[in-house]
Amino acid sequence: MARVSVPTARRASVLDTPEGLVIDLPASKNWALILFIGFWLCGWALGEFSAIHQLATGKTPTSGGSLFLLVWLGAWTVGGCIAISVWLWNVAGHEIVSLTPTSLAIRRSMLGFGPSREYDLPSVKNLRINAPAVISPYNRGFSPQTPFGGTIAFDYGSKTFRFGGGVDEAEASHLVELLKSRYPFDSTP
Repeated sequence: MARVSVPTARRASVLDTPEGLVIDLPASKNWALILFIGFWLCGWALGEFSAIHQLATGKTPTSGGSLFLLVWLGAWTVGGCIAISVWLWNVAGHEIVSLTPTSLAIRRSMLGFGPSREYDLPSVKNLRINAPAVISPYNRGFSPQTPFGGTIAFDYGSKTFRFGGGVDEAEASHLVELLKSRYPFDSTP
């Protein structure tokens, strides 16, 4: 039997600022995905620059080849942008949750840039742990929930929003209790 001698450290860092509570959740690192996409992006860049060079010099193999290459380049570029964003999220992604006296803000940031959503605090209800329905080793890293979902959920009007992608239930429970110690998040209107 294997013995686990050291408890796992928390991933989140918590700051108590004059504006309110700030929780920084780094994205889960899926090293297999980081290495695979990094390698794939090298080939992607070669294909991207090769296609641009062929279009710029007019050296396409057939007469209709320029149109095909232009359409292919568009799709290839979109695919590369998606792969770059997934790679960046796995390498440098952070969810920053800010609880102020008037709002709950969630920012999904890569290298300091990223969208932020702010929710009016009186309308945020039923803060809870949103455990995955199926326990699987594939729930970490690149999954449909990351970076747009997570282990912690709340209701805002008639919609449910999630954050804390890749956070284990134990740490999520701690974060929910910490947030609830600052604001009740009642489930009643």
